[in-house]
Amino acid sequence: MPTICLIVRVMSSRIDTETARDRQSRVQKSGRNWEEYVKLFLQEKLERTDIEILWEKEARNREELEGLLSLPTGYRNESVWDDVDMLAVKNGLPIAIINCKSSIHGRFSFYFWALLCRINKRIRFLVVSPDSGTGQDEWKSEWGTPRNPSKYRELARRYVDGIYVENVPEFCKNIKETRELSLVML
Repeated sequence: MPTICLIVRVMSSRIDTETARDRQSRVQKSGRNWEEYVKLFLQEKLERTDIEILWEKEARNREELEGLLSLPTGYRNESVWDDVDMLAVKNGLPIAIINCKSSIHGRFSFYFWALLCRINKRIRFLVVSPDSGTGQDEWKSEWGTPRNPSKYRELARRYVDGIYVENVPEFCKNIKETRELSLVML
């Protein structure tokens, strides 16, 4: 009898591990898709301006940006980049860090980086996110409205320069209404 329990536990553990890996893979893919959507949207809207939108890797490959975005760690003269998904650049200078988050879980880590970057580098820090909503049976905005903000919006307002929410059904589970596609600052 104990051997059977051990086998069941091992099999159950493997299933949970595989499920967790599958979920992580799906979340990463969704995040990449969201980032690509945001970049294409911004490039289209900024087409006739001299503002360029760069992926983090593109920005890192530009020597003139490396020193402007590195933050000192205080350990062995090392520095790190903050939570950069994209960077808006005008005349060779960074004007905004654009952080794309597709889930509420992923949004909390950037508050530290946003505050640190704003204080040390004086670069605007923007968050672009779908409104995934809350609630099982009835969809309710997790961001609330500007006049009636949710606790998530209240928290984000304290740390970032702008919050842009887009309700694209592909990224917003259980959303009941479809709105015009536009990034609206909230």
